[in-house]
Amino acid sequence: MTNIPQDQQARLSRFILFLTQHPRSVLLVAVALCALAAASTSTLQPVASIDAMIARDKPAAQALAHLTQDFAAADELIILASIPEHFNSGDDNYHDTDDLVSFARRLSEVVTASSELSSMCEQVRWKPSPDIRTFVENIIMPNALLYLSDETISLLAERLTPEAMQQQMQKTAEMLAVPGGAGTVLLRTAIKDPLGLRDFLVAAMPRPIMAGRPESPGSEQGFFSSDGKHLLIRLRGKSPVSDLTFSGTFTHAIRDAADSVNEDNLDIAFTGAYAIAATAHQSIRGDMIRSIVLSILFLQILYLVVYRNIWMLPAALAPVAIGILFSFGMFSILGMNLSPMTAVIGAILAGLGIDYCIHIISHYQASRAPNAARTSTIVQTITELTPALTATCVTSVVGFVAISQSSVPALREFGILGAMGLIACLLLSVLLLPAILTLSPTPCATQNTATNQHKHSITKRLLDHAMNHRRFFLTFSGMASVAAISISCFAYDARDLFENDLTIMHPRPNEAMATQRQIEKFFPGAADPLLIYLEAPTPHDLVLLSHEVEKRLHDLASQNENVLGVFGLASLLPNPNIYHQKLEMIEAHNVDKIIRQFDAILHDSPFNPDAFEDYRLFLRKLFSPEQVRLQHVTKYAGITDFILPKKKHDHKELPTQAVSTVFTPKALGERSTRNETIQAVRSAIADLKGATLTGITVIGFDTENTIRSELGRLFGIAASVVIAWLMLQFRSVKAVILALLPATFGMIVLLTSIQVFEIKLNTFNLIALPLLVGIGVDDGIFLTMVSRHAKKLRQSRGDMVDALSTSCHAIGMTSLTTMLTFGTLAFTSTPAIQSLGLLLSIGVVASWVGAMWILTPLLAGAKGHEQPSKPN
Repeated sequence: MTNIPQDQQARLSRFILFLTQHPRSVLLVAVALCALAAASTSTLQPVASIDAMIARDKPAAQALAHLTQDFAAADELIILASIPEHFNSGDDNYHDTDDLVSFARRLSEVVTASSELSSMCEQVRWKPSPDIRTFVENIIMPNALLYLSDETISLLAERLTPEAMQQQMQKTAEMLAVPGGAGTVLLRTAIKDPLGLRDFLVAAMPRPIMAGRPESPGSEQGFFSSDGKHLLIRLRGKSPVSDLTFSGTFTHAIRDAADSVNEDNLDIAFTGAYAIAATAHQSIRGDMIRSIVLSILFLQILYLVVYRNIWMLPAALAPVAIGILFSFGMFSILGMNLSPMTAVIGAILAGLGIDYCIHIISHYQASRAPNAARTSTIVQTITELTPALTATCVTSVVGFVAISQSSVPALREFGILGAMGLIACLLLSVLLLPAILTLSPTPCATQNTATNQHKHSITKRLLDHAMNHRRFFLTFSGMASVAAISISCFAYDARDLFENDLTIMHPRPNEAMATQRQIEKFFPGAADPLLIYLEAPTPHDLVLLSHEVEKRLHDLASQNENVLGVFGLASLLPNPNIYHQKLEMIEAHNVDKIIRQFDAILHDSPFNPDAFEDYRLFLRKLFSPEQVRLQHVTKYAGITDFILPKKKHDHKELPTQAVSTVFTPKALGERSTRNETIQAVRSAIADLKGATLTGITVIGFDTENTIRSELGRLFGIAASVVIAWLMLQFRSVKAVILALLPATFGMIVLLTSIQVFEIKLNTFNLIALPLLVGIGVDDGIFLTMVSRHAKKLRQSRGDMVDALSTSCHAIGMTSLTTMLTFGTLAFTSTPAIQSLGLLLSIGVVASWVGAMWILTPLLAGAKGHEQPSKPN
C-alpha cells in the first residue's frame, strides 16, 4: 500500500523497529509528555461572551464591543420580580405593586448593608433616577425654546398676542364656575399656566428613561409593566462581565440575598449579562467533561461488542487521549480560551483520532500469522499504513484549516485546535501504538481468532453482496443522487437555510434567556433595541453627529412603520450650530412687551395680579435662554449611564463617544421585518462617519450574512486543497475521482437532509460541510490505495477483495466510532453544537455507505455472477 521511496521506507521501518525494541522508554516519555500537557491544559479559561461567536471585523461587532467595555449599562444583573399568576383580588394573600416595591427596597437595603455584596454591586435601580426630573426642571424647562422647532416657536408666539392671551384668560375665568372639587383642580392648573403654554413646551421634553432604557414602560414609582404585576430591578456589578468567576459569584450572591428578603413569595427570575455569562461558564466545562466521558463509554461498549476484548479500547485510545491532551496544552500556551465550540472538540478528536489506531490494529490483526513474530508484523503494518494514514490525516486537517480561515473567533480557534489535535493523534498513534502492542501480554491480533474471523466474515459478506448486486447499487445510487440534487436545487431558499436566533448558541435550559423573553413580553420597550454607536473627534462634533442621526431617523420614522424614533444625546441637547440663529428668533419677541400685555389683561380679569409673579419670572426666563452644552448633561449620572461612557467626565475632559437608541414597535423576531428595519436604518446613516448600527439583533443579522458569505469560501478552500493533495498522492485523475466518491455521496445526502428535515445552518454547524470534505474522503483514500497496491503487486481479484474486505472492516469501525463520538454532541447543552453533531453523523454514515456500496464494487471490478477467489 505504500507509495514512499524504498530508502524512506527502510528508514521508517528501522525507526518503528527501534520503538518496538524500547517500548518502556517510549511509554515513559509519553507519560512525561502527558503530565506537562495536563499542567498546561489546567490553565485554560472558559469564555462565554458572545463576542467569541461573532465576526470581530464587522463594524457592528466592533461597536458592540465598545459598548460592552465602555458603557455602564452593559454590565448588569436584572431581576424580574412578579406577582404570582394564581393570586387575584379575591385571595386572602392578594399581592399588589406595594409588595413589589417593598421587595425592591429590602433587597437594596441588604445589598447596601452587606460588606460582601456592596463590594461587588455598584448600584441597585428599580425606579427612574431623580436626575431625570432634575435635569428637566433645571435645564430643559428654562431653555425650552431652544429645543422647539421654528414652527412651534411661531405658534407659541401667536399664543402670546393680546387677542390670544385674552381668549385664554376667559377660558380660565370660566373654570371658576365649575362647582366642587373638579373646579378646584382646574383652577390650580390654570393658575400655574394661565396662558396654556404647557402644550407647546411638552414638545421639548425628551422621551422618558425608564427601566434602564429609554421609552420602556414604567412609572416614577418603579420600572413596572403596564399591568403593574412585574417589576424590573437592575444591579450593576463592579467587575466586567468578561470576568466569568465574578459573574458566577455575583449572580449567586444576589440570588441568595433576593431569596432571603422575598417575604411575600413573589416569583423571582434572573437575567442580564452577568446571569447569562454565569450560566454559560458553568455549561462549558460541563459539556467538555460530558462529551469526553460519553465518547469513551460509547466506544468501550462498541469495542466490547465487536472485539469482545476489554483491553482493545484502552490500547487504541491511549495514543489518542495523549494527543488530545497535548493539543489542548499547546492551545493554552498559545493564549487561547475555551469557547462552547472548543470545549467539545475533545469528543470530535477522539472519534477522528482513534480511526488511525483502528486501521493499524485491524490490519495488524489481518496480517499476523499465528506463529509470526510480533515485532516484524508491527513494523510491516505501520510501515505500509503510514502513507495512507498521513494522506487521510492531511485531508481531515485541511477541513479544520479551512475553518480556521473564518472571521468568527470561535470557529477560527476551533479549526486551529482541531488541526493540532489530529496531527498529534496521528503522531502518537504511529509512535506509541507499536510500544503498546509490543508490551501487550496477549496480542490483540491473536487473542480471539474465532472472533476476528467472525467480524471479518460479516464485512466480507456485505462486500460480496455489494459486488454481486453491483449494477443495482450503482444505478440506484446514481438515481438517488440526481433526485437529491434536484430536490436541493428546486427547494433551495437561502433565507430559510440559516438560523437567525442567536440564543441557540447559548446553553439550554437557560433561565436567564427564558427570563429575557419574558421581559420582552411584559416590557415591549425593554426588548433588545437597535443601538447606534457614535464616535467623533471632539465633543462638539459628537453632539452634531447625534443631531444628524436623530434628524435622519425621525425622517425615516415618518416613512417606515417599524421605526418609531430615536433617543440619544440630541434628545437632551439643542443643536449648537443653530443656537445663535434660534436666539435671534427668540429675541425678536419682546418679552417685556409680552409681560406688559399680560399684566393689562390680568387687570381686567377676576384674578389677583400678585398671584402670578412666579409666572412672570417664568416668561422672562423662557425668552432669555442660555446655551445648553455637553457639560450640563455630564453632571447627571442618572442620565449619562444610558448615553455616555461610564468614565467619569468633568468640564476639562468631555466624552467623544455616545449611544443612541432606535425604538421599534416590537421585538424584531420575524426575519423579514428585522432585515427590512436594519437595512433601512443602516441606509439612513450610511454616509455618516462615526455612526454605526449595532446591538444583539444587528449582530444576529450580520452573523447570518457572514455564514452565507463564508460557507462557500470555506467549502471551496477545503475542496480545492483536498483535490490538490489527492492529485499529488495519486497522480491520476481517475484515482482522485474514485477517492472522492464517498465524500461526494455523503455531501449530497447531507445537503438533502438539510432541506428535507429543515435543519437550520448556524455559526457552529456550518463547519460540518468543510469538515465532511476532509473526513468523508478518508474512506475513499484507503480503498483506492488498497486497490492500487493490489494492482501494483499483480494480485488476483480474490486477494484484492480480501484486502478490500480488511479495509472495509476498518472503515466500518472508524465510521461507527466517528458517528458515536459525534453523537455525544447531542448531549451537550448548546443547541447549535447539538445540530453540528447531527449533521456530521449524517455525513459520516452517508460517506461510509458510499464507500461500501458504490466505491468498493467499482474498485473490485466484479460482475454480478462472479465470486471472489479464496484468500491465500
